Amino acid sequence: MNAFDIAEKFLAVGFCATCLTSFFFIYLTLFHIKKVTGTYKKMVIFFAGWGVFFSGWELIARPFAHNYNNAVIVMSVNTWIPSHCLLQILSALWILFYLAIICLIAVQFVYRYLCLFDPKKSEKFDGYGFIAWISYPFLAPSVHCISFFFFVDKDEKSDEYVRQEMLDVYNITIETAPKFVIIPYGFDNSLNWKGIYFLSTGIFLVFFHYFVILYCGIKMHFNMKSKLLQFSENHGKLQKQLFKALVAQSLVPTLLLVMPAAPVIVSPIIAPFINKFGIQLSLQTGWMYAIFDFYPPIDYIVFMMIVTEYKVLIRKMLSKTKVQPLVVVSIQNPPLTVGFNTASGPT
Repeated sequence: MNAFDIAEKFLAVGFCATCLTSFFFIYLTLFHIKKVTGTYKKMVIFFAGWGVFFSGWELIARPFAHNYNNAVIVMSVNTWIPSHCLLQILSALWILFYLAIICLIAVQFVYRYLCLFDPKKSEKFDGYGFIAWISYPFLAPSVHCISFFFFVDKDEKSDEYVRQEMLDVYNITIETAPKFVIIPYGFDNSLNWKGIYFLSTGIFLVFFHYFVILYCGIKMHFNMKSKLLQFSENHGKLQKQLFKALVAQSLVPTLLLVMPAAPVIVSPIIAPFINKFGIQLSLQTGWMYAIFDFYPPIDYIVFMMIVTEYKVLIRKMLSKTKVQPLVVVSIQNPPLTVGFNTASGPT
């Protein structure tokens, strides 16, 4: 079984797990959860739905990466869509949707931060503000998505550089693969500014939104006690739980979205320095993309474990589904008594 087959199995399992957990989470939030309300309720529902969309898109686009010295090859291994151009667009959009997840987490942190420290400004997320915060996570990464078609090399030199590697590792002719070849350094180790610009936009988007997450998270952590005094005890507990859930929502994608992608991005940047020691890089990094599909279900499960209302509700649902012990009642008929009139006349 090659790397493509392994990745496909992981994607299928991840997609099924995402659908089950996210639809269950959305059902509970829509029809049973009462304390998570307003704009934040819309946010968590949208975020859950986005997880299903992202997972499904990855199953269709089938992005796969391979790192070879100075180059990283991003290709689609989809076998049932004949158009190479369409597969390239699907792969580029998948990168956009990937970055949108990190942007959505940052938006949630900003909203929770404003709810605690400036409630009036948090009201801007309501009404028409809904359109603004739901659009931003897609507008910012779209710059990186578009840069695929401007900054990524599509010339014969790039194809020639990775031709033999693709043939040896995957038995694929480079001309027949729907791919992007990203080369931050030239073949003589000189800077390739197009590749540098492309990688820089992606790295900037990730680090900028992580900075927003860290800033809001640290401010909320150190100032939450004083702010919670303004709320009732029950509402204060809910705010603490939502903050913990947000922290988990930043840690889980760090482990399952950012860290698996790091080797793909870092490898071509450090390759010239590694090559000086006679080390040649040839890494099948694309299988790590399949890990991304396990992020949504783990994220929803962690959220439901932290917020008490979800835990209580799930326990009630499980207790109702427990099999009740079967009680057998034995009903015995009372013995039949027949009376005879033995009275006799005088003899």
